[in-house]
Amino acid sequence: MKILQICHKPPLPAVDGGCIAMNNITQGLLNAGHEVKVLCISTHKHPFEKEKISDEYLEKTKTQSSFIDTRVKPITAFINIFSNKSYNISRFWSTIFDELIKKTLTKNEFDIVQLEGLFVAPYLKTIQQLSKAKVIYRAHNIEFEIWERLAKNQKNLIKKWYLNMLAKRMKNYEIKILNHFDGIATITKNDAEKYETLKCISPLEEVSFSFDYQQIKNENIIEIKNTSIAFIGAFDWQPNLEGVKWFLEKVWPPILQKNPELEFHIAGRNMPDKIKNLQKKNIKIIGEIENAHEFISTHPIMVVPLFSGSGIRIKIIEAMALERAVVSTSLGAQGINCEHGKNIMIADTAEEFITTIDSLVNNSEKVQKISENASWFVKEEHDNKKITEKLVGFYEKIIAV
Repeated sequence: MKILQICHKPPLPAVDGGCIAMNNITQGLLNAGHEVKVLCISTHKHPFEKEKISDEYLEKTKTQSSFIDTRVKPITAFINIFSNKSYNISRFWSTIFDELIKKTLTKNEFDIVQLEGLFVAPYLKTIQQLSKAKVIYRAHNIEFEIWERLAKNQKNLIKKWYLNMLAKRMKNYEIKILNHFDGIATITKNDAEKYETLKCISPLEEVSFSFDYQQIKNENIIEIKNTSIAFIGAFDWQPNLEGVKWFLEKVWPPILQKNPELEFHIAGRNMPDKIKNLQKKNIKIIGEIENAHEFISTHPIMVVPLFSGSGIRIKIIEAMALERAVVSTSLGAQGINCEHGKNIMIADTAEEFITTIDSLVNNSEKVQKISENASWFVKEEHDNKKITEKLVGFYEKIIAV
């Protein structure tokens, strides 16, 4: 099968969850014997760094990119207020990238064109005009829900109004375009059910995040020397920033008071100065790291204090695969078929986080049991080969229609 994968950012280097999700599907399809060509948008935030990508990958995928300046510009953002278009979506439109898609479709025939995320959906019309391939939308998140939750949690009235406007326009766009795809592969079952309530009639299939379980088990895991908790995530994603600020204010002080030797390590790219320059007892600011697995492996307990967002938290699945105990909000673990108290710990309030973390810090046997169960869970639920087979099966159903 020949597949064209169109991405709103480069899958490699795999610097965040979205990149990892796209790349793992690419690798799964290649390993299964399918041909995959990758077209991606390069931005200031996510540049296409060819020198950091292996020659083998570039040769197999024939990856091409086009740069788009997606940065928020005050003047265009202000002018957009008086239109009815989604500013978030419009920032990813480029005639140059559109031309790249046209040239690719003119020179090649594909069975499937897979759009990775809503931000490349504006190119759907071009694809359908020039190709007979079936178009699959891979929904990483329900995008408008992210903005609705950000607006809900915003206290500044002007910012709240603006975020609500962005959310409403994003929702209108997302609902309008759903039924123009030949099929939709959602990351979570919850997202598929949500689309059904929005009267989506395009075929839906839950195709979760896939993971090369054996590869991660073959890595040299660092021996844990001290009890510590940790957070890792991109800080240019607003839900991560909000969650860490909340944790530092509401959870960490009483935890430290109960466990004065405990350390909290914080890692992630694009960390704001307010956190980067934080100087508080037993808080270790790591910043951007080269090896996320190495960082996760160093700490027995990972915290995920998320109160907005959608889709699936890939860092949770990575931590579980690496046999680490995860403490997450219900929203953070949404879409992961995990079980509280067995392979993950769920906490939704400051009090619950404090009690849960304290119980883990002082009970190494409990940490070990949850960690081992978590690793087994990932092997059963998110194996790359199984997920790829499910996706290909969905392709075949859509092509047969």
